[in-house]
Amino acid sequence: MTADDGLVGRMMKGSVDRALRMQPGRVTRVADDLLYASPSQRDVVAEFADAGRRLVEGVLAPRTLGVIATRRTATSASRTTPGADLTQIDNRTLESIDLGEDSRLARALAHGHAVIVAWPPALLAVGVHLEAPPSIVSHLPAIDTRIGSDRLVLGDDGSCIAIADSIGAAITSLEVGEHVAHMQLRRSS
Repeated sequence: MTADDGLVGRMMKGSVDRALRMQPGRVTRVADDLLYASPSQRDVVAEFADAGRRLVEGVLAPRTLGVIATRRTATSASRTTPGADLTQIDNRTLESIDLGEDSRLARALAHGHAVIVAWPPALLAVGVHLEAPPSIVSHLPAIDTRIGSDRLVLGDDGSCIAIADSIGAAITSLEVGEHVAHMQLRRSS
């Protein structure tokens, strides 16, 4: 190691620090791209991609409106980027979020390992018909439909939020909830 290594290292660190201050979103996006493009994250990306296709094919969420998230650590999570096409999920459509921030997604992830925000039509019609109050705004859950240990909660934006131990379990909860809602709607008409 020479004296120049220390100087070059400090200069590079200074450049990165300045970039973070000037363009934090862009630097974070590049870091997320590199994280989710790594071979160790291929299974995670594939799980998100499969979930996105299931949501759209099952008519549980419009292509660019749903959100899929899962906890990575106690303080961070992975999620689809806002507006991402759920049928085309890859490393560029995933981002990391801090669970310490006060967001609906972070609050929901405090109650399960995976969260999916979707718009299943029959389930929402039954929820609106029952005049269910918003739930995620301040606490969870005001409306709590349990399927095993999983939860389906009506969101304050007209969405349905599935909270479960895995992404697959969250989708299954939405599918079962949608099926039951169809049966309720048929019975009530």
